[in-house]
Amino acid sequence: MIKKNLLYILIIFLFSVNQVMAENWIPVQADNGKTAEFDIDSLVITDNIARYRVKQKILGEDKIFNMVTNFNNKTSAICDIEIIDYTGKRKFESYSSKLKYLPIRKGSLNQVLYQFLIYLKESNINDVSSSRELKRYINKLQKKIQGSWHPNNLYELGYFQPDEKAIAYVTLFVHKNGNIHYVSYQNNTNTEYDEFNEKLKAEINKFYTKHKTLEALPENFKGEGVVIVVKYEYFIQDKLQKDFSSNWNNVGIGYIECNKKFFRAYPVLRLFILPFKFIYGILEESYEDAFGR
Repeated sequence: MIKKNLLYILIIFLFSVNQVMAENWIPVQADNGKTAEFDIDSLVITDNIARYRVKQKILGEDKIFNMVTNFNNKTSAICDIEIIDYTGKRKFESYSSKLKYLPIRKGSLNQVLYQFLIYLKESNINDVSSSRELKRYINKLQKKIQGSWHPNNLYELGYFQPDEKAIAYVTLFVHKNGNIHYVSYQNNTNTEYDEFNEKLKAEINKFYTKHKTLEALPENFKGEGVVIVVKYEYFIQDKLQKDFSSNWNNVGIGYIECNKKFFRAYPVLRLFILPFKFIYGILEESYEDAFGR
């Protein structure tokens, strides 16, 4: 009896761990400002029906929606909702017995999710995961993005940085011609570092402000476009992870990791350089006064 109970507990534990490990949430944001997270590992597309999970924080509660979308008439419905309050207590609301399909409105969160699903539905997943051209494409893009952001430039006297590391995500919809159709930013760093987080966002977004178009996808790509998630990690106390990775998962979503390490001598160097910048500014102003602008 004891063995059976232990076995039962072990099965429950392994099932719970697998559920947690299986979840892979990526951020999405609508034109109306609403945000959510999409569990890409929950996505199942059969014929013209997609089933997936979406998570939103509403009035302090995490709500996980099991959704279904019909591509034929561009509608979606809620199957059930799991609600987790601030204490961790869970409750469920089921609508499976009487699904109510509603049209997907322009500018809504559902429209962003629909575009996301269209990209994944029309992509040839086997080609995405095995194509050498696509692997080269995402590796090349990783190097370009990794070299484009310089978080050490964010250091300013008078505001706090996170103690260990900062993490942010950018989700992109890239059309097959290279045009970026959608950019969503999410910062996973503690909100007490508001000023730092705003500066980090501005630093990361420089690349996407400058590059509205990326290199076109390989000619043999058959889909409409791809979804790419870029993870940014800025290591301040933690040891830098140098194994930058870029790949495609089994549903055709691209992953890119970009890591940078805080250069501890940088604040001292800035103090050393500051007097020279001040002198240069005075000389430049004197020169312009003397010889005209």
